[in-house]
Amino acid sequence: MVYKLKEVLHLIEKNKTFAIDPENKIVLTKQQLGEMISADYEVAVKYVQNGKLESALRATESDAYDAYLDCASKYSDPNVLLFHFQYALAPRLPFSYREEIYKTIDKVGFAMYKRQANRERIVEAMKNHLFSDYLATKNFNENFSNLVSGVQFAENYVTVDENIAYDLLSAYLQVRDWYKYDGKKFYDVHSLYAYLANHRLLNKFSKTMESDSLFFAWLFYLGNFDLVLAWKKKVNEIDNYILNKKGEY
Repeated sequence: MVYKLKEVLHLIEKNKTFAIDPENKIVLTKQQLGEMISADYEVAVKYVQNGKLESALRATESDAYDAYLDCASKYSDPNVLLFHFQYALAPRLPFSYREEIYKTIDKVGFAMYKRQANRERIVEAMKNHLFSDYLATKNFNENFSNLVSGVQFAENYVTVDENIAYDLLSAYLQVRDWYKYDGKKFYDVHSLYAYLANHRLLNKFSKTMESDSLFFAWLFYLGNFDLVLAWKKKVNEIDNYILNKKGEY
């Protein structure tokens, strides 16, 4: 029998245990409950809002209930609360936020780069620092700390420039150290500008560069944070100067 989340919560509260079918020795694990929440996220959010999830967990007097209370004390947004709670139950879950579910974290970055991800949901997750929180439960490789710090920077930068932050996050998640222009991939600024100069494309590139969030995200990814921020600041100063001058006439 395949149980729905609604049925499971009813049985948990009724039996006051995760043994949802004692007669047939069916005991729900925390991992399984976390997976059910992830698979039926929008329904689970409703059960957070109407108190049914908390009520069922309270009846068990288990560490799952303690974990829920801990999450509820930290996060007032039901979606964010549920995001953290599902990982408290099932740390091995892939990235899952609302209807956005990806088997591996690099697939999130790829979908973002290809403009196939739900941008609204991704930005929402970024503003709540859910990507860095998710990565905190993992340990992918020896460059893990660099990945986390980069993702945190992108999440913080989303309120400054959403477009650049979005593409920068996708670069970190995808480990995308290249920039594509004119059908070619470039791995450093020198080779890009050499190509532009040799093919007389500098003028063409300069006309679109300012609005090219993938380009600036790439510069950020390569570690040129100070350079990009200084450039952005200078452009804003020039724009403001021109606007003020126009206002004088």
